[in-house]
Amino acid sequence: MKPVLTVLAALAALPAAARDCTFATECFEAEACADTQFSVTISDDGTTLVTDFGDLAVVFADGPVLVAQDANATYLLTDLPEGARLSTQMTGSPMVVTYLGQCEAAE
Repeated sequence: MKPVLTVLAALAALPAAARDCTFATECFEAEACADTQFSVTISDDGTTLVTDFGDLAVVFADGPVLVAQDANATYLLTDLPEGARLSTQMTGSPMVVTYLGQCEAAE
C-alpha cells in the first residue's frame, strides 16, 4: 500500500473525539526525571497534535500510536489506558525528552 493510503487508513481507525494528554513527569536524556506540567491535545480528526508551542501535523497513526513532526523534532505519542508517553527526539542534535502522563477524552 502506498504511504499516503497507509496513513489515511490508520487515521480512519482513530477515535472521532479529541483527547487531552497531561504529563506530570519529564525525563531529559539520562538525567533524573522531574515533575512538570505539560499537555497536548489530539485533534478530533486525529490529524493534529495541538501544543503550547504550535500545532504539529500527524504523519503516522496506528491504534494508540501517533507520530508528529515539525522542523525541530519528531514526536512519538503512545496513548494507552494504563498511561501515555510522549517522546520528543530533537533533529538538530541528539537529544530526547520523554513525558509520562495520561490521556483522556477532551471535555
